[in-house]
Amino acid sequence: MKELQVVAQQTPGTIDWNFEELKERLSEEMKRYEKIVYTDENIKEAKSDIAGLRKLQKEVNDRKIEIKKTWLLPYDAFEAQVNELKAIIEKPIAMIDEKVKDYEARRKKATLERIRTYFNEAAAKLPETIREKAFGKIYQDKWLNATAKVSEWKSGIDSGIESILQDYQTINTMPGDFVKEGVEKYEESLMLNEAIQYMNVLQRQKQIAEERVAQEQREKEERERIAREQAAMRAGEAALQGMKDGIENPDKNLSDQVRDFANASNGSNTHKNTAHEENTANEPEKAAISQNEVEKGFLLRLFSEKDMQKLVEFCEFSEIRYEVVK
Repeated sequence: MKELQVVAQQTPGTIDWNFEELKERLSEEMKRYEKIVYTDENIKEAKSDIAGLRKLQKEVNDRKIEIKKTWLLPYDAFEAQVNELKAIIEKPIAMIDEKVKDYEARRKKATLERIRTYFNEAAAKLPETIREKAFGKIYQDKWLNATAKVSEWKSGIDSGIESILQDYQTINTMPGDFVKEGVEKYEESLMLNEAIQYMNVLQRQKQIAEERVAQEQREKEERERIAREQAAMRAGEAALQGMKDGIENPDKNLSDQVRDFANASNGSNTHKNTAHEENTANEPEKAAISQNEVEKGFLLRLFSEKDMQKLVEFCEFSEIRYEVVK
């Protein structure tokens, strides 16, 4: 298109008016109001004065508007003509701009297809379920600019995929029992910090639960220990009572005494249900028990081999500590 040049001539104009005369007269006139003292008695005069001054101010401003309108008449006509020329030029601009936009859209689409193809090949290392999320995280709009280089977006894709693979490696090497859950959390948003924080929360919850179970187990064992001690004390009392009964009833055979001892301690033992009971033949007493030793809770007596075996079995069954003196 042949170059066109806008040629316009402007003749500077002037506005002649009595500015200096008005300025001098108004300055002198306004000094009069500086000397007037307004009070409650002459408030009406004050209102009248201010109304007159505002009227004068409006007359000056109205004259300015009138002059400006007249002054701008040539410019207003010129501006209308310029707008008409712009409209003539705008029509081909719109047509050409449509062509340029269509070209840019096709160029960007082709570039995006190249980017997606390269990404799909490089993303084969990633789980298929996260590839679309990975593309959204890695992709940058500036890669579609006409000035963007192919090497730029290829490098960006490679480094982005490598970063995701490193995130997976970081999660898989994390200590604890919730790697699987960490991977699942990471695949929701591909945010490593969120996955690690989630794993730490789960690990802490598990630790608290294990500590609670361990505490409950310790409390249970303590209750069982106390119960065993109490049962042992009751068993000892029953044994002492049995020895006393043996002294008072020397004709009662040993098997009956053992059975009575078992029956006496069975009700207080929290872990055993029944004691072994067997009938044995009557055998004569072979030793005496001193009253003093009975009061101390010791059993000092001679037994036959068979009776001895039965008593040992009973003590072991009832978890009663004993000492055999031969």
